[in-house]
Amino acid sequence: MVLHPALQIKTFHTYGFACKGIFVKQDHSIKKGESVWWYESGGESLRLFTKEQLVNAPTTPKTLQELGYIGDNNAFAQTNPGIVIENPQEQLFVYSYMMDDDCFASTPYPEEDVSYYYNHSCDPNTGYRGDDLIVALRDLDSQEQVLYDYAFTETQDSSHYGMMCKCKSSKCRGFLDFLNYKDPVFIQEHYENCTTFIKAKMRENGWIHDGVVKRKCFGGEYGLVTKVLLARKTPVVVFAGKVVSGSQVVELSPRDQQMSLQVSKDLWQIPCSQNGVIMFESGDFINHSCNPNCGMFDSTTVVTMRDVAPGESLTIDYAMVNSGERVLYGDSFECECGAHNCRKLVHAEDYTVLAQKYFEFMSPFCRDKYLDLLALKKTYSGHGSDADETTASENTATDESY
Repeated sequence: MVLHPALQIKTFHTYGFACKGIFVKQDHSIKKGESVWWYESGGESLRLFTKEQLVNAPTTPKTLQELGYIGDNNAFAQTNPGIVIENPQEQLFVYSYMMDDDCFASTPYPEEDVSYYYNHSCDPNTGYRGDDLIVALRDLDSQEQVLYDYAFTETQDSSHYGMMCKCKSSKCRGFLDFLNYKDPVFIQEHYENCTTFIKAKMRENGWIHDGVVKRKCFGGEYGLVTKVLLARKTPVVVFAGKVVSGSQVVELSPRDQQMSLQVSKDLWQIPCSQNGVIMFESGDFINHSCNPNCGMFDSTTVVTMRDVAPGESLTIDYAMVNSGERVLYGDSFECECGAHNCRKLVHAEDYTVLAQKYFEFMSPFCRDKYLDLLALKKTYSGHGSDADETTASENTATDESY
């Protein structure tokens, strides 16, 4: 990583305590559009971490050699193995920034890359151009501090979530929740200044709850995890995409079929694509469980079926959104969810079983088809037994075991 030669690291006390930042050197200046930081091809690789690795990093003094197992190693640690880090976890959190969902670039020793001394402002004077270049957004004067908006790299899963900004600008937001990627005004003003990760977040058409993040779980695969307590019947995901007919969906590739969502008797929603590439959205990564904590409010809205504690993975039973009208690639699969009631093999028409327990949380077309089946059953069995008279509305998801 390289800083513009007119920049230097200095200690300052603007925030009421001593900290370091990047400043234009005295009697120097930088013009609008000039590169102020860039990543050289063939340079040192970034150290990358998951949130779990950051949380579980040591809090007691360790040498760089002892810390070699966390993140991606680089030559600096190999040539400076004896440097002691007093509190590695604290350092990693302080100097982290997001590269992707559940992927954080950081270092326990910021001298590895002085750009880690970049500070935040709600009225930034620099911004990203891609991921490997930061440029001046206006002319920078002698001794001016170089700043960018942390929202250019961060979401609500940021290690800096909840930070109180002290930039004192007229645009100061105070409490930083890093939900700016959802804000149309912020998107219009700063889209070009953000990393590719944040730009992708800005382009999403669907929605996830502000307290839900995409992280690695279920054996290293992505899923949705809640950061806050969610009460029963809280909306957590709204799916979005292009809607196609049943005759069209069967002509799609296996992957497109697998990622499709039935939204009506003969309509399926599929992820949007750009230049032939499928654009998966955060909500697409909600996982299956045979003992789910979420269900459907309508054809595209997922809600919690019970109170969900912070740190829990959000799951639905995929059979809640499949009436078996057409059997597509991925509709039937071997399940390894690990639930006590795991069916082991999930079938395209399992809604007939689920409706007896989760009727209220099935997609509307699944409920309709189940009621049609009950009506047929009653018709062919005459008046039927007492068991036949049981209505689906009595079989809603009220069982405390789920």
